[in-house]
Amino acid sequence: MLREVLAERLAFEGFAVAMAEGDPQAHLLLRERRFDLILTDLFVPSTERGAARISALREAAGPIPLVVMTGTWLGRQITAEELGATDLFFKPFNSEDLVARLADLLRSPLVT
Repeated sequence: MLREVLAERLAFEGFAVAMAEGDPQAHLLLRERRFDLILTDLFVPSTERGAARISALREAAGPIPLVVMTGTWLGRQITAEELGATDLFFKPFNSEDLVARLADLLRSPLVT
């Protein structure tokens, strides 16, 4: 599964990684811990969908970078700004590009 592969790659690159099985677990983690960045998929089974999901995560997480991945074609090109995200990666993407972008976001001043 992509989640496990990315978590392994990010941990190898020195990122501290926490994974959630879905939005209920993600929201619980956000209440219990402080995170520097969120990486999520636009569509997760059995949860809110799309922009509503990202909006709920944004509200729960506060002003931290929120990077969204999607492999779904929505009939038109969407932007990170439309979703309320910091950045958007369309699958398939190069994991080196993702790692570099996440590292840049963590080095930057507050970016939402």
